Amino acid sequence: MKKAFVNGTICSWEKRGNTLIVEDGKVVDFGNDLSTEGFEKIDLKGSYIYPGFVDSHMHLVNCGYTNYTAKLFDVKSMDDFSKVIHTYIKEKNLGPYDWIRGRGWNNDFFQGSKDFPTRYDLDKISKTNPIVLTRVCGHIAVCNSKVLEILNMDSSAPYIEGGEIDVDEQGIPTGIFREAALERLYEIIPPPTLEEVKKMITDTMAEMNAFGITGSHTDDFGNLPGSDWALIIKAYQDLEKEGKLTLRVYEQCLFPSIDRYKGFLKAGYTTGVGSDYFKIGPLKLLLDGALGARTAALRKPYHDDPGNTGILTMEPKTLQEWLTLARDHKMNAAIHCIGDRAMEVAMEGFQKVYGEENQNARNSIVHCQITDHDILESMAENNILAMVQPIFLDYDHQIVNSRVGDTLESTSYAWKTMMDLGIHTSFGTDAPVESFQPFHNIYEAVTRKTLEGKPEGGWIPDQKVSMKEALKAYTVESAYAQFEEDTRGSLSPGQWADFMVLPKDLLHMDPEELKDLKVEATYLGGKKVYG
Repeated sequence: MKKAFVNGTICSWEKRGNTLIVEDGKVVDFGNDLSTEGFEKIDLKGSYIYPGFVDSHMHLVNCGYTNYTAKLFDVKSMDDFSKVIHTYIKEKNLGPYDWIRGRGWNNDFFQGSKDFPTRYDLDKISKTNPIVLTRVCGHIAVCNSKVLEILNMDSSAPYIEGGEIDVDEQGIPTGIFREAALERLYEIIPPPTLEEVKKMITDTMAEMNAFGITGSHTDDFGNLPGSDWALIIKAYQDLEKEGKLTLRVYEQCLFPSIDRYKGFLKAGYTTGVGSDYFKIGPLKLLLDGALGARTAALRKPYHDDPGNTGILTMEPKTLQEWLTLARDHKMNAAIHCIGDRAMEVAMEGFQKVYGEENQNARNSIVHCQITDHDILESMAENNILAMVQPIFLDYDHQIVNSRVGDTLESTSYAWKTMMDLGIHTSFGTDAPVESFQPFHNIYEAVTRKTLEGKPEGGWIPDQKVSMKEALKAYTVESAYAQFEEDTRGSLSPGQWADFMVLPKDLLHMDPEELKDLKVEATYLGGKKVYG
């Protein structure tokens, strides 16, 4: 059956109209006063239709998993930790030996000392429950002594390539795990069941649909205990068969070891394999950590931590081994890089392994935070895509100068420069590191201000992008990143009818109104999934 959306304003990037015609899930046409005889009519009542948002980098399953754990986003002291954890124990009816997971603490927001919590702090909460609490960035976690006992690390710590386990002056582990060392924690935590994972996905998708989100590039394989990529794929495929996928999902594929990756390839998976609802995307690689945790890999030491240049989680030779395997199996890559050293190593890897193939491979760098002009120009020349998260500005603008100094600060988080250079730049949120709320993300991109309106005039204001640039970064650029710019992102005839219905016109509204904007309805393939 054909559907006609009438009595509103249909907004694409080059065209507008008052009628949208949809058949078999795709746009047939839109324009002014089109014939709608015999069609099912949906009265927009003066509202506006825009292409649906596609988050170009997040962790969809982890968003759902986080809802199963203790939420630590607002803790500011050890008393707060204790209150939240004990409330969690009571709500979940946990016994004295059950596992306790939590995420969201940020030591920069602690009152008094900004030091990371240690095993001894968590032992005060429980000595019998194994406890693992992950920092908001996801690159550091702290555990109690019970976990170290289970790992047989209560008196010494092994060397881990690409990661660290902190020790005190006597060489005793403090319970703090960084980067690649986190895998040691996650491999012993009991994993969720298939049905639990499916519920995590459906719950999160419903929340995302309410924000006009119709697609997600999601890094899921490494986000659950056990790092079972086959379980994640089965969960999505089962939900598709059951007609319960309300987003189009593009999986960014992260693996804890190259042997796991080889098993994935042997099973026949590579970029593009899948359906219109769930599809395999790029190989995802981690090359450094986070700026807040001071594990982002820098070329020079941190200004506020002399002697520390962060953690390069993979040697250049190892990176090139992974990339070669991907290239040989017709798979592109998305590399997590926050520091300029990581950016430099990633670019060298792409150039040595893919060479001229970079022009068509649509390889990408996720985050692209601490950069300089040479790095950005090289990205443009090699058609390396940027997947950035403007919402990071809300917290990061407070710490960038203290971490890297004036010179690097002036060329970092440079979204406008990226776009002006012709770098294909897409927007995401890295949820659950931040909320997947797209309007907040867009607000910070166009104003360069926090949600509280700071600093006045914006941080590095020459990097503000226009509303149209921000919206295209959330739609057509996300589609380009997955080779689907011809089938999604602009509501052109023949494209999927994935869109949202809004009470206001995004392209002609005060950015301040974005913070409170509500979506009226969301459609995927012409079918209402929210509203």
